[in-house]
Amino acid sequence: MEHRFTRQELYDRVWSKPMSHLVAELETTVGILTTLLRRADIPTPSAGHWMRKEFGKPTEQPSLPPAPGGCVEPLILDTETRGTKRNLKQIKTELEVAPAARPDVQAAESENKPPQPPKPRPSKPTTMTREDLYRAVWTTPMSRLAEEYGISGNGLAKICGREDIPYPPRGYWAKHAVGKAPKQTPMPKSNGARTIIIRPTPLPPPLVELPPEVKQHADRARANAIGLAVPERLVRPHAVIASWLAEHEEKKRRARQERDPWRRDLYRLVSSLKRIVASIAFWMRCSRQSSVKAERLGRGSGE
Repeated sequence: MEHRFTRQELYDRVWSKPMSHLVAELETTVGILTTLLRRADIPTPSAGHWMRKEFGKPTEQPSLPPAPGGCVEPLILDTETRGTKRNLKQIKTELEVAPAARPDVQAAESENKPPQPPKPRPSKPTTMTREDLYRAVWTTPMSRLAEEYGISGNGLAKICGREDIPYPPRGYWAKHAVGKAPKQTPMPKSNGARTIIIRPTPLPPPLVELPPEVKQHADRARANAIGLAVPERLVRPHAVIASWLAEHEEKKRRARQERDPWRRDLYRLVSSLKRIVASIAFWMRCSRQSSVKAERLGRGSGE
């Protein structure tokens, strides 16, 4: 099977979804698609691009460079098995193809076709059984399946963990696209039939448009705040700020103790030594007071 693209169309598709999803959609392999992209000088997302985008972190997308010399459009992605030769009947069929199926006509129709609206987010909860969810997570990637339920991928993973439903590990669908996916983990048995209800996460309220006067005041305040210099260490902070800083330092100290076990053991050792020194000082003071009292009583009896 052949797929024909312009450089711009293939560039848009590569930057619209992960490579594993695109490979599965085109029914090809990562090696074939990567070779075509390299010959056409089309930049691809770096490692971790889709993870950063999923968590809302900033990502960089380079623009499409000019076409290299010798690059002829449309680009042809051949997904047939290597080494197979097409017979004369297939070649005649391709030559006698209808005008509507030609690449230039298809490109013109795709340009004139209006963009499809995004799929509406579900507003009602989805009810299913453990078997249905187990079957769904092993047939559709978690991120795409979570969008159909109106939740995040992490939320769907938490539901699977709570219901004791195994789901594909990281990198499963990339291996599945090249035919090297590991075996599907069997679902453990449950005591009884349970119904799972997945409620979509409510979207945040839309941003309120500020009046022009408020925007002007905000811009002036932002411009004036650029020249402000804040010291790294506050000498006499406000009581609220001081308590917040103390709480923050305490959280950092506890995090260091949990991260490094030797810090926790050292803290326990120091605390034990402090208690021992305090108890020794207490008993020394008591013995000193008792000796002074005994001395006084001895003097009084001698007189």
